[in-house]
Amino acid sequence: MNSNNTSNPHDSDTLAGPDLIQTVTLGVKRSRKWLIPLVLLGTIGGTYFALSQPNVYTSEAKLLLRSGSRERISAESLVQTSEDDRSARPTTQAEIAMLEDQAIYEKVARTFGPAEILAQADPRRDDGLDTSWAIRTLHSVQAWVQNVGTSAHECTPGGCQACTAQAVEMLRESVQLEGDPDSNVIVVRYSANSSERARAVLNALVLAFVDRHSEQFSVEPLLEKNRPKLEAAKKRRDDAATAYFNHVQQCNVIDIEVQRRVLIEGAALVEREYNAGLLSRDEIQAERAAITARMNALNAQIDLVRERAPNPTYLALRERINELDVEAATNAARLERLSAEVAMWRTRIESVRDCEQIHASLGATRDMEAARATDLLRRYSQLEDLGDLDLRSDANLLVLQQPTLNFKKDGPKRAKIIFSAFAASLLLGIWLAAMREFFDRRLRHGPMVERQLGVRLLGTIPEYRSRDLVA
Repeated sequence: MNSNNTSNPHDSDTLAGPDLIQTVTLGVKRSRKWLIPLVLLGTIGGTYFALSQPNVYTSEAKLLLRSGSRERISAESLVQTSEDDRSARPTTQAEIAMLEDQAIYEKVARTFGPAEILAQADPRRDDGLDTSWAIRTLHSVQAWVQNVGTSAHECTPGGCQACTAQAVEMLRESVQLEGDPDSNVIVVRYSANSSERARAVLNALVLAFVDRHSEQFSVEPLLEKNRPKLEAAKKRRDDAATAYFNHVQQCNVIDIEVQRRVLIEGAALVEREYNAGLLSRDEIQAERAAITARMNALNAQIDLVRERAPNPTYLALRERINELDVEAATNAARLERLSAEVAMWRTRIESVRDCEQIHASLGATRDMEAARATDLLRRYSQLEDLGDLDLRSDANLLVLQQPTLNFKKDGPKRAKIIFSAFAASLLLGIWLAAMREFFDRRLRHGPMVERQLGVRLLGTIPEYRSRDLVA
């Protein structure tokens, strides 16, 4: 009969290993003395952690991003025409990236006060006579756990560097910037341990964001940078105009075209007179030569009946020769005078032609510099008009919704934290008990004996404590 219940020792390797559920059950039963305290300790720790977490309240504001001329101004704005101005408008994501600048949060931290940002809100601040004793007790425990009103660090009134850095880090962690993909609205959220502080800090952040946008797209730096360029353009324009005027005074011309036409007409008139004098000289010479030939063919005297007398024809021709000599001398003097005048007119014409090139170059330079200075002044005036908007603080980042005052807390979920601590400590205790039972090779239970030895257990002796035997 016993042989039927016993198994071959060589078959022990083929038996199944320890059962998981049985190992866990037996381990929990065996380790219950320290498993329960472990679960209680974990639950107490979770409760302490849950009570140490301050309430979280979220305030929300909305900003509207508009794109105007100030946002599209670039360094080339003063030299580009309106048709060439194709500067990209700032996107919502670019605006959010700019508003995430750490300098903004540091400015808010120093303005608002690092101690105020880092301060814990007293859970008992809203407790009144109508608050139940259970809630007041809970708030008192929270205040004791959170150490409200106590600080191990005595900070300077203006905030030390360490507190400022902590406040900046808290601001960066507590601020959420989200852009609406279908619009230019930027949603700003800030979480703090009191609803009033959340709204106050968010209001300071919103104002800092608007100031940062105005500073980023302000026209004043561009005006200051380009003011010397405008003054230089005006100076070049005035210098070009002065050089043109001096050249006009030097050449003694006002309208070069009219002056050149007058000179050419005057020279042509003198040349016509000179040519007429040359023709008159040639006629006088020809007539004198003809008269001289006739005189050579005539006798100075003629024979009368009784005496010789002067030849009247000869005398008349001689008188004409004398007149022609006088006319020739007069014409020669006139030709000399006209020749000098022709040379003078030609010199003046050549001088005008020489001045014409310089005059045209200086005139073109004057007109170009004047046009450039006028266009630059016009564009600078437009920038000054935009700068007036900066002085009036009319930014294109508008507060569409003021920070809200939310009395409904967003966290923490204390019941969830406590339950999670309870579950985690329970699972840890069960796992430790199972591991303890699994690695303990001693035979402590009947089912373990049957599985390890492969024999049926006939009976077990109960475990008695010493106090049970005395009883």
